[in-house]
Amino acid sequence: NTYNFDVSDYSCSYHSQNGPPTLNNGDTYQFQVKFTNTGNTTWTKNIVHLATDRGQDRVPVFIREGNGPSGWLGPNRITMQEESVAPGGTGTFTFWMTMPQDIQPGTYREYFRLVADGVKWMEDYGVYWDIKVRTEEEKYQYELTFQNGYPVLDRGQTHNFVIKAKNTGAVTWHRGKINLATNRDQDRIPVFIREGDGPSGWTSPNRIKMQEEFVNPGETATFSFWMRVPNDLASGTYPEYFRLVADGVRWMQDIGIYWNVIVK
Repeated sequence: NTYNFDVSDYSCSYHSQNGPPTLNNGDTYQFQVKFTNTGNTTWTKNIVHLATDRGQDRVPVFIREGNGPSGWLGPNRITMQEESVAPGGTGTFTFWMTMPQDIQPGTYREYFRLVADGVKWMEDYGVYWDIKVRTEEEKYQYELTFQNGYPVLDRGQTHNFVIKAKNTGAVTWHRGKINLATNRDQDRIPVFIREGDGPSGWTSPNRIKMQEEFVNPGETATFSFWMRVPNDLASGTYPEYFRLVADGVRWMQDIGIYWNVIVK
């Protein structure tokens, strides 16, 4: 088709947009921006598009898909939701982007601008989103909400140690992935025997399982385990340090979780 337009027919003003997202690798987000038609001609869906900008027609580093219709017509064009927008009306541009699994943490600024394809680029209002991709440290955070007291024990006596930790990060914890680990030194083997009067709680010489199957951000995980004093252990105070770990990903922050175990 051939379109005969005066470039002055196409003009816009910025109306609104949704907020900048903070996301994890693999997350999706729906972006939306609106512009008002301040020109002299009706915008039609096949002419007026939202385009990538700075530089013009660049291809974003993100994947052009999400949890619904992507909104993208191609690598650098986004469709208008309305079939047409008369002068004075508002056009809506809604689109999805997904974070690649291998994208590096950081903040990515993505610019966009209206274009009447085949006619002109409209005003540059510097419309952008700062898209923050979390670091592993930001994804995996916790705070201690409960710890039972320091025990005083005889040789051969057992004790059940319990802590509760709130998931203050941005990803769901799963049993088997999130563990309580021995610390100071990392992965050390305690001087005590990993058994007691109930299920030991230990999955290996230096790992204690999470009781819950999964713990969402804002929820609390429980770690409960037993230790027995060896019959030949000398009297004294034994500090036993622990720390949460996302195995295969990272050690979480060291907040100094420990028990002073007093052997009489």
